Amino acid sequence: MVNPETPASLSIVCLGDSITNGFGVRRPWRRVMWELLRERHPEISFKVFNAGVDGDTLYGGRRRLRRDVLRHEPDVATVAFGLNDLYMGAALPEFARNLAEVVDELEHIHCRPVLLTTVKPAAPAQLLGGASPESYNSLIRETAARRQVPLLDVWLSWPELADPWEYFLSDGVHPGEAGHDFMGRLIADFMASLIEAKPDFDEKG
Repeated sequence: MVNPETPASLSIVCLGDSITNGFGVRRPWRRVMWELLRERHPEISFKVFNAGVDGDTLYGGRRRLRRDVLRHEPDVATVAFGLNDLYMGAALPEFARNLAEVVDELEHIHCRPVLLTTVKPAAPAQLLGGASPESYNSLIRETAARRQVPLLDVWLSWPELADPWEYFLSDGVHPGEAGHDFMGRLIADFMASLIEAKPDFDEKG
């Protein structure tokens, strides 16, 4: 039975870096997510917009937020950054400020932010600037808890594989087809749980 409060349509913008953009793969996670959401909720018309840019950091995502996200007036926006921030040496306080500002601007237009932590790379830490992305993930978790916005902890959800490179391209950082399929299924399940728990995404008032 269809919940009478279920929205007739739902627009999702995916803001992030090359992992959101789908570098090197045919079916990025946002495509997998869209297909699965349509199967699970055929009564809803889903629109998914790509706002992923290769090589981008959270600072860049905030700078282009109005152009790439807000103009679509989405119901939901996923926000996924961290690996490039680590590689580029973005200061943690700056990362926290930018994330808070992104959440502020999304909520201002009554868009629900969904924060994602980073994937768990197969590449050694030396290739990522010598540190772990967990420092940025911790800030993402803290922001989600403080602002009471949904958090999907991709890092903690990443499977323990016998061969961790199985889910990645040859650089060990960008997920391959299997990695994106896993992410798409994970994020689709999370989105569906939000819809089914509280289907109020289309309330723009």
